[in-house]
Amino acid sequence: MAAARSAASATAQEAVPVSINPLTPEQDVAREYVWRAVPITKGADRIHDDMQRLWEDEKFEYASTSLASWGQRGNPNTGFGVVDSGHVHLFRRKRDSLLDRENNVEKLKLQVHAFELKIKCDRLQIEMANIAKERADALSVLAASGFQLSDE
Repeated sequence: MAAARSAASATAQEAVPVSINPLTPEQDVAREYVWRAVPITKGADRIHDDMQRLWEDEKFEYASTSLASWGQRGNPNTGFGVVDSGHVHLFRRKRDSLLDRENNVEKLKLQVHAFELKIKCDRLQIEMANIAKERADALSVLAASGFQLSDE
């Protein structure tokens, strides 16, 4: 009875707006998060490695496990297992954070390194093409002079 009196005498409080906590990209209407998906496959080690990389290296947080919205290979009501029905583990990270900017810098550094490697590779291909041309020229000079190559 005393609890009823104290509840009646309590004043109404204003509601505090609470932002939604999206668990899938479809629920993220405001597009506040960057999303990544890890498909559930039969290779448990691969799934574990992918999830650990997202968590530790890329600083994503686990959001949910759901049916993949692209293609939806199966219907969960058909009796297929999680692997066969196309389920994925969803990870998310807030957009426009300092981490995203750092990742962009890291991505640019990796792109510079990739371009440097590509230039080295192109130079080696040019060098190999020149060697092949020189070899072909030398063989044609030998053939013109009457020298014959044997396969023996």
